[in-house]
Amino acid sequence: MWRYWQALRRTFPSNPDFGLKVIEALAPPGFVRRAGLLHRAWSKRVVYPWRVRRLPPADVYHLLDHSFAYLLPSLPRNSKIVATVHDLAPLDDPACLSPAQMRRFRRTVECLRLASRLVVDSQFTAQRVSAHLGVDERDINVLPLGVDSAVFTPQPAARAGHYVISVGSCDTRKNLGALVPALREARRSIPELTLVRVGDPLPVQLRAELEGLLSGRLIELGSVDDRTLATEYSGALALLFPSRLEGFGLPVLEAMACGCPVVCSDASSLPEAGGDAALYFNPDDAAAAGVQLAQLAAQPARRASLVAAGLKRAGQITWQAHAKALAGIYRDTAAS
Repeated sequence: MWRYWQALRRTFPSNPDFGLKVIEALAPPGFVRRAGLLHRAWSKRVVYPWRVRRLPPADVYHLLDHSFAYLLPSLPRNSKIVATVHDLAPLDDPACLSPAQMRRFRRTVECLRLASRLVVDSQFTAQRVSAHLGVDERDINVLPLGVDSAVFTPQPAARAGHYVISVGSCDTRKNLGALVPALREARRSIPELTLVRVGDPLPVQLRAELEGLLSGRLIELGSVDDRTLATEYSGALALLFPSRLEGFGLPVLEAMACGCPVVCSDASSLPEAGGDAALYFNPDDAAAAGVQLAQLAAQPARRASLVAAGLKRAGQITWQAHAKALAGIYRDTAAS
């Protein structure tokens, strides 16, 4: 949500031709992880709804993230509301939440029915929203996210040698166990292969397995800023993204924008993000991804072709295009 908020607040002021007066009425809440549970609950469930109830009148309100749909009943009755749904992953992958968290999530997303118009990042997410919430897909706008071209652009390589980059959380849906068979297969042709990991720390057992497989060539960077991430993408042999469930798959496009080929699963929304500019594999056959990585290392011309296709695709899916389409949705919602 923070990335989405930042992208929109940068993009709308630079487009006066949209013919809209867009006001940032309330910034997303900054819930600090170090804060106590009681403090966070008070801020989220009491303070923030209180602030929402005091928002000035508007033709249309836009909720930027489905996880805050519990705020919709706090808006004035009969408000015109656009709500963005990035994914409903917990409903398809219950293992990522405790039973109590799952109950809260269900209650929250049920409030999305109060919105006048739902906007989703992919056709896949539109299908899941329709299935879980009973919303007619004809009442859902599919609007892909964009890439920040000022940051995600080819950079000088951060490190030498062949390395594969892995990005994201360690939720079960990310299918990170697939890294092992994929990299084992790739190392048959690239014995010096390194894995650079950005995001949540790997589980202890998986980290140990990868350390043994790669002879210590595992680099865990943790969370990094976008410019550092762009540099890591730029020098990588490829982004390896074996996820089974994504609402959109923004890392796919951000890697492409940096000139990094993408090898990803063919599951959920990822083919929508990657189009014909990525290499795909069945998430249950991770060794096939290893073959693709080896081919990229052995065939520079093929890799260069994939880089060019990725740059072209990333250049077509922009925040400017997203904001322009969103402005049309605002106008239609206000007039409906």
